[in-house]
Amino acid sequence: MKNSEMAIESPGNMKDKKYYPHLDMDSNQFPDIAKLKVGQKCMLMIEVKPTRYSINEKEGDKNPKSSMCFEVMRVGMADEQNESSEKKVDKMVEKMYPEKK
Repeated sequence: MKNSEMAIESPGNMKDKKYYPHLDMDSNQFPDIAKLKVGQKCMLMIEVKPTRYSINEKEGDKNPKSSMCFEVMRVGMADEQNESSEKKVDKMVEKMYPEKK
């Protein structure tokens, strides 16, 4: 196979990707998992309480990386009656990653 036929990610592009946390729950914590199938997308509403905040500053770094730990207080299926899933995800992403002006 030629290199031109392969989709190779260069390291420069990897830093631009956003990685989201992985969330594990059991049926005691989230009874609605019985309604879901592996690979099925769904909208969740998660109530969290921030428990720790930190800033990772490197010498000469103009944009220090912040991180926060959360304690999950409640979780449930989102109400999808009036809005498409795509619009809800767009709104969630906008709230989580507001554009700098």
